Amino acid sequence: MVAGPTSAAPAEAAPAPDLRRLGDQDFRDLVDADIRGELTAEQRDLLRAPGVVDRWYARLIDAQKMTEASFRIRKAEFDRLRDRTWQTKDHQTYFRARDDYQSWHARALWASRCIQERIAEAKEARRAVNVASQRVRDETAQAVLRRIAWQAEGASADQLRALARAYFGRVT
Repeated sequence: MVAGPTSAAPAEAAPAPDLRRLGDQDFRDLVDADIRGELTAEQRDLLRAPGVVDRWYARLIDAQKMTEASFRIRKAEFDRLRDRTWQTKDHQTYFRARDDYQSWHARALWASRCIQERIAEAKEARRAVNVASQRVRDETAQAVLRRIAWQAEGASADQLRALARAYFGRVT
């Protein structure tokens, strides 16, 4: 009988990748996978992290703009083909192109809805980050004001000016 180790050390989790340092193309690919719903929960959480959420939101806005441009371009191409095929009485080409366009259009609509859902998530994540940041700034300002009030207690006008200079720079 072979005895195994008596105490197994817990495996250390690999550190989470820093998406702020990820190259543009790799980040674009990651966001596109998120749009398609192909990421794990951990990967999705990394995109929604405070240091990354603004970059994620910007990429989603770019994806939405590219999708909207694709709609316009493909529609214009299909309209030109339709006009040309009806003039030449090439109905088979038209019906094939129409079926291809309708299939593409359905997939593009689905992608656009997915992008819009992610944009809504990104907006909410950005709001949460901004609220948390504002809370930290407010707490810091309150601490500084409490310290100034404590130091200023019973001080003369000259002492108050010196105290204000120390915290705020030039004071008249």
